[in-house]
Amino acid sequence: MVVVKERILKMKPNTHAKPDFSYYLTQNAIKEKLLKLETDYRSVLRVKYVKKSTANGVGDKIAEFGGNANAKSYSVIIPVVTINLDGKFDEVENRKKTRLMFDFGEHGRELITVDTAFRFMETLVEAAAKEEEEDDEEEDNSSNTSSAFSMQKATTDRHSFLESLKQTTFTIIPLENVNGRAMVEESKKFCERKNGRGVDVNRNFPVNFGVKEKDYDPNEEFPGPYAMSEPESKVLEKLFKDVKPHAWVNVHSGMEAIFTPYDHKNEEPKGEYPEFARKIGEEINQMHCGKRCVTGSGGKGVGYLA
Repeated sequence: MVVVKERILKMKPNTHAKPDFSYYLTQNAIKEKLLKLETDYRSVLRVKYVKKSTANGVGDKIAEFGGNANAKSYSVIIPVVTINLDGKFDEVENRKKTRLMFDFGEHGRELITVDTAFRFMETLVEAAAKEEEEDDEEEDNSSNTSSAFSMQKATTDRHSFLESLKQTTFTIIPLENVNGRAMVEESKKFCERKNGRGVDVNRNFPVNFGVKEKDYDPNEEFPGPYAMSEPESKVLEKLFKDVKPHAWVNVHSGMEAIFTPYDHKNEEPKGEYPEFARKIGEEINQMHCGKRCVTGSGGKGVGYLA
């Protein structure tokens, strides 16, 4: 084990790796898919593009880590998808539903999370439509997306499962870090995780802002000049306050894990709801991940604090 560990420590980053965009979605493909979803499933799905700009200069502090010090402003346009499988988009009625918020593509290089977002959305709308057409008839679903519903293991009652989904409002950000993704794809910065001006949005939030771990690398996780300085984080904050989700799922790639709070310290919160969240993570791990996933607190399980 010691020898293996030493070899791992001596390994250099694979700077020659590059994504295969015949497999992963390109930016153009993302736009086309959003348009198609909105066109084909207008009765249950809506797309809104949220624009946010900042006139605050970033100066030398960001330029030091690859950002643009001369930019007078920095803007983002982030797609936000809302899915209501009952076709009702009335805000008052939706307040009575379970509200779930999903956030994908926070780091530019984590391409597969965006593909996962579209697979998730397509499964919801296509399988729900197929379920209604089937009129509760059993058939071989191996060749269509409604198989995703029949494969879910929480219940064998597909009708009740669909009804529960109809009582849920899904707010989905399929690609949060639009500008960081553009850097990966257009500028060939295949390992870039930060946004378009050199800030790691996942470190830009107020909790423990600026606290640096021993292995802190500003080229990887520069938190920005101050907490909530970035348009991306501001869009998330406003969306969270507007939606008031019962649960917020932030999807990343890099390891098999289902994390719950806390992320910024090596412990877990106490109480009924944290315990419920942990239980859900453990059940998903057992049902769908072959017990391979690390579960529990992110700060405890991932190996570093955020």
